[in-house]
Amino acid sequence: MKTDYTTYQFTPREKLLCLGEGLLAAVLAAFLFYDCPAAVVPLLAFIPFLFRYKKQQRIRERKALLRDGLRELLSALLFSFRAGRSAETAFAEAGRSVRDSLWERHPLSAEWDILVRHLRLGEAPEALLSDLARRSGVEEMEDLASVFAAARRSGGNMADLMESAAKRLTDAIDTQREIESAVAAKKAENRVMSVMPCAIILYMRLCSPGYLDTLYGTLPGILVMTLCLGAYAGAVLLGERILRIEL
Repeated sequence: MKTDYTTYQFTPREKLLCLGEGLLAAVLAAFLFYDCPAAVVPLLAFIPFLFRYKKQQRIRERKALLRDGLRELLSALLFSFRAGRSAETAFAEAGRSVRDSLWERHPLSAEWDILVRHLRLGEAPEALLSDLARRSGVEEMEDLASVFAAARRSGGNMADLMESAAKRLTDAIDTQREIESAVAAKKAENRVMSVMPCAIILYMRLCSPGYLDTLYGTLPGILVMTLCLGAYAGAVLLGERILRIEL
């Protein structure tokens, strides 16, 4: 069964883990911001948003894996076309190279095995590559499929056309990697800063009992803490959004 990488379905185990994270976050928020067990109930309404966030995260991770594997695939395809191989032979050789270069359960390895099997059944390579590009949602994969289809239609020198496309796409992938490496430290700092507000509240509650009592159990205090919780959640999401690099 072909996989659509623009969507994601949780496994039962992932659903339980995500639900557990949501429950834990609700309990911590109820304790730190409201000091009221009953506050857990309305906070559970945010669990669907957590599921959606986790789903988008999984989609981005799978696309990143495909993008990273594409670099190895481009090198293998280019080597075969330079050696004068036909498209069908080049695809099969690239599949073997990808399996050797990437780990066994890498999604691109499985996808390329499926593509080669369909190719042996007589399906057009450009149609199979276009289908994979559409399902992947990876821009570089879509560009490769477009260049390959155009080269097949025009009957031009496949090696030269693929070399030009491979250089352009490889440069884009390398640029993405360099940017991700450059912001890796900032991402770590952002994670630390994200837990600091909760750590400060916990520290004050443990070391200065009664200091925050005016914020708990009164309507003005509840409103203030609700605003603080909303601002905190918004800041965490904004920080992750800023550091999410998408070319």
